[in-house]
Amino acid sequence: MRFKILLIIIISFISASVSAEEWKTKDKILLSSYIALSSIDAYQTSKWNDKEMQEVNPMFTNKEGKVNMTSVIGYKVIAGIGLYLLADYAKKYRTHILSIAVGIQGGVVAWNSQF
Repeated sequence: MRFKILLIIIISFISASVSAEEWKTKDKILLSSYIALSSIDAYQTSKWNDKEMQEVNPMFTNKEGKVNMTSVIGYKVIAGIGLYLLADYAKKYRTHILSIAVGIQGGVVAWNSQF
């Protein structure tokens, strides 16, 4: 079920980024890459939850220390929408903003991959 939800999120955000007609192709690819990496991060988090590993981000855990996947997905959606709106507003710095976001999210996924 979690995988289906993540797939729907990926498709929704990528289709939104593709519809941004005034965006350069590079920027569309960067936003799509961020969304894909964010979805991979959420998937990694859900797998860790199944293996009893501990999430270090306190925003994603409940009182018992277990990951609340509803919070994870909610934050990922809000972050994706926020990044899109910021990049759409800051046209002059769009490529830089998106590149930084992809770099950070890529680093998170790479760090998670070692476990």
